[in-house]
Amino acid sequence: MLKFLLLSNILLLLCSCQRDVSDYLNLMLQPQALSRAYIKCVSDYAGAGNCQSVMRAQADFVALVDERTANAEQFGQKIIQAQIRSAQLYRQYQQLCQRYKESKVKLLPEQTSLSVASLALTKALTTYNLSKEQISILLAVVAETSAI
Repeated sequence: MLKFLLLSNILLLLCSCQRDVSDYLNLMLQPQALSRAYIKCVSDYAGAGNCQSVMRAQADFVALVDERTANAEQFGQKIIQAQIRSAQLYRQYQQLCQRYKESKVKLLPEQTSLSVASLALTKALTTYNLSKEQISILLAVVAETSAI
């Protein structure tokens, strides 16, 4: 349950405002930069702007490190499951691309169907990209904790 809430929180943060997303994602993928930013936020008592993303990223990263430390094998299984899910999402995206191309040729005058298909395609691509980012974050945790 905790894993689901943590991953949901990460995905929600990734879906929020674009600047915060890039800041959060970059921090999660670069633990040393996250550590420096966290120390700066704590030492400056800065609660505005980027410090909110830093504090969220720090809390999420520490939770993932704790999860890996508690059960490395289970954490590895989580990565494998995320990779399998990502591959499935990519296949779904490819299938939607193919259907969209076919629809575009057959239903050129019917713009409503194309708009719906285009929206589904964009949603599938976004979901796939989020899954890749999740895997990258999990692997960043592994890299950071393997150095310890």
